[in-house]
Amino acid sequence: MIDLHCHSSCSDGTDSPEQLAALAVTIGLRAVALTDHDTVDGYDAFDTACQEHGIRTVRATEISCLEEDRSLHVLCYFVSEDRDTDLRRLLSTLSSDRTARNDELLARLAELGYDRVTMDEVRASADAGTTSIGRPHVADALLRLYPREFASRQAVFDELLGRTGRAYIRKAHVSVAEASAAARQDGALTVLAHPLISLMPDVWAENRTLDEITRRVDPVLERLRTAGLTGVECYYSRHDALETERLVELARSHGLVPTGGSDYHGANKPDISFGTGTGSLAVPDELLGELEAARPG
Repeated sequence: MIDLHCHSSCSDGTDSPEQLAALAVTIGLRAVALTDHDTVDGYDAFDTACQEHGIRTVRATEISCLEEDRSLHVLCYFVSEDRDTDLRRLLSTLSSDRTARNDELLARLAELGYDRVTMDEVRASADAGTTSIGRPHVADALLRLYPREFASRQAVFDELLGRTGRAYIRKAHVSVAEASAAARQDGALTVLAHPLISLMPDVWAENRTLDEITRRVDPVLERLRTAGLTGVECYYSRHDALETERLVELARSHGLVPTGGSDYHGANKPDISFGTGTGSLAVPDELLGELEAARPG
């Protein structure tokens, strides 16, 4: 069993890299890619802990991209150890934007009357080992400080922090072509993350049909393949068996490698388990070898 999509406390997960490695041992994972947002800072500690138990690891990250005014995420696998590359500089730029965006978000919340939400209060919502502060921590601070106004974290996102929320701050993005080019120069490659969430955000999961998936996803995959994309995350926690099968067919038809992962975030996504997603996820082991064979050079 493998999992090529998970997050630690170095981005928006709640488990430290070491805790994540221990969990991988417990559930019997053979290979794991740590895909924290816009950073690989947690990888070394994660890799060291995994190597002690014979678990293969992949240095990876998840990059925010913008295509035709639509937000897409790409998973970037096999990031090199070299810190002086275009890819590392791109990640540094995106990480710096997160800090500036947090400041702007707190200022916007103050304008809206939520002035008790300070950075100290936000940090109090994060675990001691968290190195990347983001919207989930802001949401938890709002829940704690304004309990009568919000029933849940999702309510905070719906009202304030989500894309249509009153306090939403747009994040910096790069194109898939830019991310893929930087990855290629580094010996890495890019994969479209959670395609149904990204390409069909207006359709509830229970209303998705296979024909609609084909109509929406197929033309985008061809454009992204031309832009440098190598694979598609077909096996995913929120894809059912028929959706997964259709996505694998679409990926193959465009010469893209099907991949998969749980998108585990610990307590920040409590319904998703490491390795098995919502219970039925099973990413074929051989896909990691196929992905590695597709590396540039």
